[in-house]
Amino acid sequence: MHILFVMFVVFQIVYIFLPLIKERPNREPLKLKSEDEKGLTILVPAYNEELVIEKCCTSLIHVDYTHYEIILINDGSTDQTLLKLKELLHLEPYDRSCNNKLQYGRIKSFYHSLIYPNVYVIDKENGGKADSLNAGIDYSMNDIVITLDADSLLEKDSLKYISCAFESQKVIAVGGMVHIIQGFVNDNGTLKPSLKNTNALIKHQIIQYLDGFCLNKYTHSCLNAITVIAGAFGAFKKDVLFNVGGFRKTVGEDMDITLKFQKYIKLNNQKERMLFIPEAICYTQCPEDFKNLMNQRFRWQRAFIDCIIYYWNDLFNNFSFLTSMYLLFDSFILGTLVSFSTILIPLLILILPNSGVRALIILFLTSFCTALLQDTAILFVMRRFEYKFSLKDYIRFIGFAIFECFTYRCMGIIYVVFGTISYFINTHGWKEIERVQFNLKTR
Repeated sequence: MHILFVMFVVFQIVYIFLPLIKERPNREPLKLKSEDEKGLTILVPAYNEELVIEKCCTSLIHVDYTHYEIILINDGSTDQTLLKLKELLHLEPYDRSCNNKLQYGRIKSFYHSLIYPNVYVIDKENGGKADSLNAGIDYSMNDIVITLDADSLLEKDSLKYISCAFESQKVIAVGGMVHIIQGFVNDNGTLKPSLKNTNALIKHQIIQYLDGFCLNKYTHSCLNAITVIAGAFGAFKKDVLFNVGGFRKTVGEDMDITLKFQKYIKLNNQKERMLFIPEAICYTQCPEDFKNLMNQRFRWQRAFIDCIIYYWNDLFNNFSFLTSMYLLFDSFILGTLVSFSTILIPLLILILPNSGVRALIILFLTSFCTALLQDTAILFVMRRFEYKFSLKDYIRFIGFAIFECFTYRCMGIIYVVFGTISYFINTHGWKEIERVQFNLKTR
């Protein structure tokens, strides 16, 4: 128990202080000339996304970039997704050859937009997200492939940051920053962070995303130990995607493909690397009720359990030492196994009152203090990347962060425990998050 406690403290210290002391890299993508842009293909798998697909398309069409194409993959939708795309894009059948290097479901039709020359649509039989991405990769024309969720919106300069990251031949994959759109307002055409009129559940998720990306992924990137490039916004070299066999059909295709790339790096003598680029921003819509939030978090945990089982024999063999350390000790032992032991504390209190109460107090104080330090670090780190609140929002953030430490954050134990159990009940279960139409608030 003492060893686990020390391990927990060490990991949290690294997560908190490494992003604080690490200087922001000097990236100047706005000076990138169109002739120097990397060729990018953006893939957007869509299954029953009629409520959000139009805003996603509009966002992609108006990014500040020249050398890119968009491929939207309709994965056998049963709603009006394909009809929406036809109306929005004015589609016509188009003949394009594919690479025939990956496996995926039958392609019904391939379309080209009459009004946007760089936009294409694949209409295929339903096969799941990984299947759709494999189809898109096979039909892509550029060397770098970006995966994007259908409810994601890209910041106009994001693709320039992605392109600049791939200037190094050693970089084979890049993850972008994912912000929750409900935490922003439209200020004369510019999105600015705001906590005004956001409920507690959304504030909780905003803090979680900032923690997960600004601290965890930032740290993993600095240590060459990225374990998940978020499916909402990731970029990959196509030749490596072919080399590793594309995406595996699983509940967590984003973690799976990241670990495939880590394995590829290890087997290629660690010459390549993956990066997290906080300046490359996309916005996503988070669940707005507990039902959908639990479905999402249960799925995330099932995805982790699936990958840890699938890649168990690769730990310390086909992954780097630090990648294996974070997967085994931070994510599995401290993240999953300790969660199961934590829910037994009430039973320990009944059996051994003194020991149980002492364990509960130590656990609470440690978790509370590290959570507050993390939330404080987030504010300092994000200011480097122009994520700044108003004075009133800083007060709201700090006040809610204190409250969140011993309320909403405790729900993470429930997500982990029941998400793990649900994996063994229904390994490949996938409960869709209900989409709602979202209108951005104005300041």
